[in-house]
Amino acid sequence: MEKKALVFGMGVSGLSALKLLMERGFCVTAISSGPTQDWKYRKEIEAYGARVVCLSEKDAMQEFPDAQFAVLSPGISRQHPLVTHFGEQKIEVISEIELGFRFFEGQAKIVAITGSNGKTTTCKLLTHLLKSCQKKVFCGGNIGDGFCEFIASEADVDVMVLELSSFQLESIRDFHPDVAVILNMTPTHMERYNHFEDYAKAKWNLASALHADDTLIYNSDSELMGHWSKFIKSKKITVGSEFVSSEYPKLGIEEFFHLKGEHSKQNLLFCLEVLTALNIDLHLNELKQSLDTFEGVGHRLERLSSGVQFEVYNDAKSTNFFSTKKAIEALLVDGAISLVLGGKLRSDSIIPSEQIEFYKASVEQILLIGESSSSYSQAFGKCDKVFVLDDLEGLSNFINEGRLQAKILLFSPAHPSFDQFKNYVDRGEQFKKMVALLGPK
Repeated sequence: MEKKALVFGMGVSGLSALKLLMERGFCVTAISSGPTQDWKYRKEIEAYGARVVCLSEKDAMQEFPDAQFAVLSPGISRQHPLVTHFGEQKIEVISEIELGFRFFEGQAKIVAITGSNGKTTTCKLLTHLLKSCQKKVFCGGNIGDGFCEFIASEADVDVMVLELSSFQLESIRDFHPDVAVILNMTPTHMERYNHFEDYAKAKWNLASALHADDTLIYNSDSELMGHWSKFIKSKKITVGSEFVSSEYPKLGIEEFFHLKGEHSKQNLLFCLEVLTALNIDLHLNELKQSLDTFEGVGHRLERLSSGVQFEVYNDAKSTNFFSTKKAIEALLVDGAISLVLGGKLRSDSIIPSEQIEFYKASVEQILLIGESSSSYSQAFGKCDKVFVLDDLEGLSNFINEGRLQAKILLFSPAHPSFDQFKNYVDRGEQFKKMVALLGPK
């Protein structure tokens, strides 16, 4: 019987899934938006051969192909009409993560990390620590290479570290890592979910699929996770602001950690608990050396060199209030902050009052850029701390005019980047270019 599958969404994730399916002998129908000749990865798809059929979303609705299952890219909601059509046709819908797991046959341990904030830093730090233990590591998923891309390569590793988003976790079925880590849950992506609990449940799918001999490490500060954890049968470890079970903190190791903020120390504690769960012993001196060489994650509280008299931090990766709040709290101990805030609005143009009050109370100046500027300006009302600058050029002019008052300039937008930039990386790189041009001419 001929094996058939659909891949809906031809971005990096979809391309990764398509490659694995082709190598495993499937006939694949690739579906994406817009005319097929305009697809970004059309040449790469064509290179896989005649067993791939390309259809636009419109064509797929009209000429619906049969298949055993459909792989859904993270950027596409399960409420999409075509996904609903899959269900009507009794076609199983899974994520690229689930697909990769179904073809996983190796002996490597899988560590899966999710959370509203801190995922990338924790994944990168854990990978760094594991390599210090002479372990061969793959780090990917929501960052770097797709999981399916790695499974197709059949590379030999000891540990796979996967960063997973709520979008990827919406469509898992059998996927269960050896160690699941849920760092935190705070409201974000509300343009995709009707309620916070819908978003939280997508995250919690990672825990729900665990087996009895797997390990769940979660944030004990969350009442919701504490309640849901009662129904999980795996081994459980908690990390919170008041308690950790690892021996490492008792040695004072967090004092040697150079990343800013209490949240960074908590990310470190999660990593140490993962090492404990994997039965990996990193001696104290080795741990100190490893932490000393960890450079952090680009565009996440990244200190920049500049020709100006104030400190500059690039936190362009921040796309929600809670991330920016952590950045502010991490830097406040060093002095007053001028905050660059704003970007693409999510589903609602109303800025919550508690956020406005936090910004007013915490920072010296609020410098607004991006699509959200007018909403913020209205929410702040008459506030002499607030300046509408529109974009990075406006910010540059503001600084060159000598109007910056604080010791620290923090670029932490708290919104997605797609109003003025390709992505958060582009946003961060453009900010860095602007900073490089500051100072005496």
